[in-house]
Amino acid sequence: MRVRNLRHPIAKEFYMIDIHEITDDTNEALREILPRIEALLRLSEKMATGYGVEADIESGDGTGRLRIRPFCWCDHRECPRCTANFDHGDGYSNHELLRLGPLFKEQDHVDGKGSPNFSLEVPEISVRIWWYKYIGRGMYADRHLTPEDAELIETHATALIDRCRGAVVRAAVKNRLAETFDEMSPATSDTLGAAFAALAERFENPVPWLEKISCAVDDIARLCRDANQVEKCQTLLDGAGVARSDDDTADPDFRMSHSLTYRLERLLDRKTSG
Repeated sequence: MRVRNLRHPIAKEFYMIDIHEITDDTNEALREILPRIEALLRLSEKMATGYGVEADIESGDGTGRLRIRPFCWCDHRECPRCTANFDHGDGYSNHELLRLGPLFKEQDHVDGKGSPNFSLEVPEISVRIWWYKYIGRGMYADRHLTPEDAELIETHATALIDRCRGAVVRAAVKNRLAETFDEMSPATSDTLGAAFAALAERFENPVPWLEKISCAVDDIARLCRDANQVEKCQTLLDGAGVARSDDDTADPDFRMSHSLTYRLERLLDRKTSG
């Protein structure tokens, strides 16, 4: 299959690329290899989902870049992952094409496919891969791939990850903390990520420390979720008319009578006495 790729959105300049359906034997190999790469980027094999992970790893000398993105189905017309017809310009004004063009180009958008879910650029191999929802389903690539190519992808992706340890740790921590962004500010998350990365980079063998970091991030995420649930319960009790304190002038930061436990005890006492 030949498709157009965007060069200039207003001038409608394109170049042609070939898209190949991945054969069954290569697909089987990639179904094992790509989740292993995901696991390396997530710091733990147990954390690999098979859907991919947000990661953009680039070597400092500019000789290698690895990008992975989960499949997206937001279907927003300005999403380079979902929108397959941006290069045609259908339904877009010239202003929109000019504004969105750099974003779609930076995200490596391909006409009819959207942005690839996996791309590896190293001197030994250059490849882009798309999948539908999860790794192994409806996969295409911008070149014909053999099982041997799949092994080559793993070899060089793994080598690039090893060379970019700090960036990998920061990306992995950011992904692990992403689910807590509602409860934790991005600045706090970035600070934690930088601290964890600095810790891992101090050691020749970072694997044990990466496992500890993963456990620490799990604990932080759990505490943030618990804190969020406490705040939701406090709001529900506010709506139910359960006072936060017997003393309205008390400083809430220093009064146990504002705690969730105390307020629930008052609510239960009220129901029992009623």
